Amino acid sequence: QYWCRIMDSNPSMKWVMKAPFTTNKQHFYKYDICTPSAALRHINTVHRKLWGPIPECYEIEYLLLQERVKNNKEAKLCFFGGEFHHFTMGSAGNLKQSFPEYSSDDLIQFATLALQSVSRHPEYLLDGLVRVDLFFSENDQKLVVNEFESLEASFLTTKHDVQMKASAWLKRYWEKKIYTCISDVFSADY
Repeated sequence: QYWCRIMDSNPSMKWVMKAPFTTNKQHFYKYDICTPSAALRHINTVHRKLWGPIPECYEIEYLLLQERVKNNKEAKLCFFGGEFHHFTMGSAGNLKQSFPEYSSDDLIQFATLALQSVSRHPEYLLDGLVRVDLFFSENDQKLVVNEFESLEASFLTTKHDVQMKASAWLKRYWEKKIYTCISDVFSADY
């Protein structure tokens, strides 16, 4: 397995395993994984919690395995319709401290290119809200995408005018999506 080879080739590196979105702290989060066997043990524990005789958790689609970094600060950039809109609450104020080598423009450019590269995939819904979460990989000494979140991603910011514009954009987006779906259903019936 690809991830086993990566883990074995970096024996001093520690890893984090988590579920996507907000579920990651609910039964699934595991840090200080150092070996493929430890990762597999955690996967088996999650499997038992999900599908055991008395399931303890709701279903998840996948688990993420990622490098555990000392500086785990993230820049969370919100995109609407593929265009950068704003940094989320907490991200913008900590950028200089968390990413001293990078300007805001550098982070926006990197996140934009990352989003453009995955937007070519036909199964991704990236025309609405997409939040690109970045962090600095200490192992590779470069920026990496932690994850792409959409639909239910938090887009809160401390700037009231930006928050209002974001909320208004999302309202128009969802009204248009719902109207299109309803129109398609009614036109298919006739």
